[in-house]
Amino acid sequence: MNELKISPSCKVCCEWGARAATPESLAPRFLGMIDQLRHIDPGFGGWDWLNRDEYIKSDGVYGVTPLIEVRPWMVEAIAENMRRNDDTNMPDPDFGYDMSASKNKNSGSEYNSEYTSVFINDGDSWPYKTYAVNRAQLSIHDEHISSNPLVSFPTFKAAMLILAETWEATWAKAFPNDMVQKTDWDGMKPGWGWMVYVCPHLAKLVTPPSGVLVERRPNGGLFLAATDEVFDADNPRHIAAARLIRDAMRPVTSLEEPFAGPYL
Repeated sequence: MNELKISPSCKVCCEWGARAATPESLAPRFLGMIDQLRHIDPGFGGWDWLNRDEYIKSDGVYGVTPLIEVRPWMVEAIAENMRRNDDTNMPDPDFGYDMSASKNKNSGSEYNSEYTSVFINDGDSWPYKTYAVNRAQLSIHDEHISSNPLVSFPTFKAAMLILAETWEATWAKAFPNDMVQKTDWDGMKPGWGWMVYVCPHLAKLVTPPSGVLVERRPNGGLFLAATDEVFDADNPRHIAAARLIRDAMRPVTSLEEPFAGPYL
């Protein structure tokens, strides 16, 4: 049996709790994020919009449109991506909306990035769940990920903070996938990564350790990073600093419901 090949990648993951949202409120937030990403680096340009239902039903043949063509009717495009109720399989605004965009190396970018995508789920406020979780994710897949300019520390840091602060996330983290494969990775807990962000509401629970990069954000959030180099899971110094951050974040990761509170 052939072993599944995992393309080298670097990701930003953010999460936050239940909150209501509408296509009218989501459209400017999503487009503002896209514009900010493009502003920090032209490599974050040339996006295609993904209509989820069309894409799934056609096995990826249809449902992909240049985002620049979708911008004038962004509200309607988001409304079409309303998520479905788990029980009825019918579109339900209480389950929120998906917003997906992607680009590949043929999109006109000067960078040889094989695949870059951004995915947002917001507006999940279903009252009968134990708790709802909304998410944002930015992924860059590249066989030469360590030399991709989008993954340089200042650029990827800026991208992570744009996602975290645009969506008012409870927490966010950035990490390369070799960190998942080569370390004692603890899943989607917020404290284990190359870079970590925690919202103002929870930042007061974290005592930044010495030996890592620390930044207090203008909104009151807290940013921590293990290194200002591209993270290398084979570098003991990088791993040791990441573990310091993970340990400092335990007061957050140990919370039973870390998403409690509106727009944290």
